[in-house]
Parts: sequence; C-alpha cells; structure tokens
Amino acid sequence: MDTIAVALITFLSGLFGALIGAWSTIRQSKITSQQEQLKELIAARTSAYQKFWDAFLEFEQNYNDTNCLKRLYLSAYTVELLSSQEVRSNISAIISFAKRLDFASDAFLESRNELLSAMQNDLITLQHPGELADHVKRRAEKHSS
Repeated sequence: MDTIAVALITFLSGLFGALIGAWSTIRQSKITSQQEQLKELIAARTSAYQKFWDAFLEFEQNYNDTNCLKRLYLSAYTVELLSSQEVRSNISAIISFAKRLDFASDAFLESRNELLSAMQNDLITLQHPGELADHVKRRAEKHSS
C-alpha cells in the first residue's frame, strides 16, 4: 500500500510540475506576443507620423500640386487609423489650416505644436505608460515658466 501511495504522490507531483511548466510557457509566449504587437504598433505609428509631416511640409511648399495634396490626405488618413482620439482631432485642425493655405498664423503654429505634442504623448503612452503623467507635468511647468 505504501508503495502505491508513494507512486501516486510521485505521479501527481510530476503531473502538477508539468502543468505548471506548460502554463508558464503559454503565459510567457502570450506576453512575448503582446510585446511584439506593441513594438509593431509603435513602429507603425512612428512611420505614419513621419510620413504625415513629410507630406505636410511638401504640401506647404507645393500647395498647387494635386499629388502633394493627395499624399497629405492619404498620410492623414493613415495617422487617423493608427492614433489616439487626441491626435485625430489635432490632425483635423491641421488639415483645415492646410485647406485655407494658412501656414503662418499664430493659430496654425499653436495647432501644429498641439499636434506634435499629441503625437509625442501617443508614443510615450505606448512605450512607457507611467511616464506620460511625468512628461505632461514637465511640459506644463516648462510652458508656465
């Protein structure tokens, strides 16, 4: 009887260890997959933001060129698909300035800075969620000085 009990305990211990090992492997795999997806999203957003600003600056210099306007709209749509609500609303504001060919007013410059800040916050939030509050606080202190 003791031999059967020892064998059963050994078997159950091995089974329990195997289950814990399998669970740990699955969990680690899921975490790794989430980290890879996050890296891909950060890269996609960064690329979309860069392409938007490239297209915007090109349109600002060549506003009569319809191809530049198309690239601007296409890049803005791409940003809207990938970004936060804050960035989307700021993109809309910048596009409205572009439609009016208003690239020098104080309102445009403020809107441009708000969009850049929103894009930066978007990327910081993805990369280091806890750092966003610190970044916003530092930015507010800088502007109040």
